[in-house]
Amino acid sequence: MVTYTPTLVEGRALVDKFVNYKLGKNHYTIETAKLYRYALTKFVADTGINIESVTPDILERYERQWKVSPATKNTLTKAIRALQVWAGQRGTHIHGVFEKHRHEIIKQPIPPLPKIRRFLDAIQEQRTPKATRDAAMISFMLDTGCRRGEVVRLKITDLELSENAAHIQGKGLRQREAYFTDSTAEIITEYLDTRTDLHPWAFVGIDGFKQTADARLRPDTISRLFENISQRIGEIVKPHDLRRYRITQNLSNGMDIHKAAAVFGASVHTIMMHYYDEIRDGKREAYLLTV
Repeated sequence: MVTYTPTLVEGRALVDKFVNYKLGKNHYTIETAKLYRYALTKFVADTGINIESVTPDILERYERQWKVSPATKNTLTKAIRALQVWAGQRGTHIHGVFEKHRHEIIKQPIPPLPKIRRFLDAIQEQRTPKATRDAAMISFMLDTGCRRGEVVRLKITDLELSENAAHIQGKGLRQREAYFTDSTAEIITEYLDTRTDLHPWAFVGIDGFKQTADARLRPDTISRLFENISQRIGEIVKPHDLRRYRITQNLSNGMDIHKAAAVFGASVHTIMMHYYDEIRDGKREAYLLTV
């Protein structure tokens, strides 16, 4: 095992090189780049550990020692994982522990439709502006398979409700078009009718209804919403589960892999590795049960 303790200058140089590369390729927004740069630089300054060698255990000890908040923990984990993958593509990857860990998370069972429906029903039971927003947002996520970050970046002007379509700004600022059902269009229209503010965002935080300056919804807010509803119904549903469900269903219904990659803003490699193989295995198991 190759390890070394870099100086603070070396660590910062590695972080700067990584973040600048991602910005140059338009893989990150300026906001994301700033968050990653800060989290990674602070980690190097606090520990002096080579980021390419960090394992989940090391990160967990760091988080306990420095009392890292859940939001910072999420940002730091993503930043370290991204840097390790980037280093691997450059031929300097050492462990690849986070890449393996991410693969294991994605391979968790996809929630069946009845479970997702119970999740939606739990939201629609309430008749408050917040509940209307939650129902509209989650129905949109289920239909389009959009990521949390794509949902919070969505503006009202990106929605074409008469066409059941939305213009999505995905990873790397890549643009694509997503589609949703008539029922989702009706829920979104109902939600927008409750709004009296002038904020451009399609889905705003609770303070957005009060015309405050900081109205944009945060990805972590969506995660907490899912956690609260999951506790209420006694079943765990995560934001990314809706995306995984939608992609898997479309592939099962015969959508071409390349078309799925374009529609959902993913690479063909990702579709093949994390979705298509699972569908193929399911079809193989179904066949074996019949022979």
